[in-house]
Amino acid sequence: MQHIEIVGPLGVGKTTLLRSLVDNNDNYYKQEEVWKSSVLKILKERKDDPIFSNKFLSSLLKLGIKIPFFGQSTYTTKFLSRGTGLRAEAFFEYSRRYPQGLKTIQDSIERYSNDSVWIKRNLRRMTGSIERYIISDKAFCDTNKTILLDEGFVKRGCELFVPPDPITYFSKKEIEKYLDVIPIPNKLVFMEAGPEICERRLDERGYYPMEYQNLKGREMIERFKRFNKYFQIISEILKKERPQVIEVDAEKPPSEVLEMVERAL
Repeated sequence: MQHIEIVGPLGVGKTTLLRSLVDNNDNYYKQEEVWKSSVLKILKERKDDPIFSNKFLSSLLKLGIKIPFFGQSTYTTKFLSRGTGLRAEAFFEYSRRYPQGLKTIQDSIERYSNDSVWIKRNLRRMTGSIERYIISDKAFCDTNKTILLDEGFVKRGCELFVPPDPITYFSKKEIEKYLDVIPIPNKLVFMEAGPEICERRLDERGYYPMEYQNLKGREMIERFKRFNKYFQIISEILKKERPQVIEVDAEKPPSEVLEMVERAL
């Protein structure tokens, strides 16, 4: 199983590219879909476990298996993963692979920002990423699936490095420390566009994530610039030893961006 992560600042077109790649190639899958299938696959093999003496969990699993729409619901998957201990197993497995991982991530989130809402939000996002990655890997590690994600560990790292209210700034050494405790994708697609273009696309979309809602004009432009700066540092570190890094000019029309990425992959 391979992982391809699409990274770039908010509004650059990551989700649009991901959807187009999945639509054009039967071997590409969204991580969210693989995670949901993985939870059902693992628990179906464990249907005789004592945990399913709980009638609610037992009924939930049966409905999830029989009714595809119900089984692919995020809420159903979360209930099954957490209620059966599958989520906890994922954290134990992650801690086994990366003994300092959880501590490094938590320290990084809490040390560099005064914004308590942002800290809680990123802790929740990171734990969700760990759960999805480990469970999917456990269920489909021996398959030829290629998982595409636009909310992966590298992108999460970039978010850590550009908090809305930074106390201080990350050094290259600290970024390397973070990269040592996360699963690195096989390929990394970096979509780059000017801050003004990203801001204009967000305005056209009419939606800003919580951490961007209070940023106006110059503040938002500066945050986009910081994101690009930190990703360039990450890209240089990763190019030396690990995944293939594909840099894409995302200022071009979506069809041209898609064609460039498909050729590179």
